[in-house]
Amino acid sequence: THIAYEPDGHLIGFGALDKLVKACTARLIFQEDATEELASTLKEHLQAKAVVVMMKATHPCHTLNHPRSHRAQIITWAGAGTQRAQQSLRQLLKTSVEQSAD
Repeated sequence: THIAYEPDGHLIGFGALDKLVKACTARLIFQEDATEELASTLKEHLQAKAVVVMMKATHPCHTLNHPRSHRAQIITWAGAGTQRAQQSLRQLLKTSVEQSAD
């Protein structure tokens, strides 16, 4: 999971973000819904100007049913806040993820 947000006075640490991701994904939930929940929770509770969340996951049920696609991953995006700020945060995340893949 990758998270970017533009703060409006409140900052939180990696530990708090990790706990939030675990809380949003601890129950049986669609990946799209978990991604949306993360973005909206951060926006609401941090009063962030904008939030963008990218979640990349491998789904075990897909791997079991389609063994040849063992490397298939699903990527979902969600955002909250001003559109302009979301666009710049999304570009920042995409660049960061591409650089870390090299």
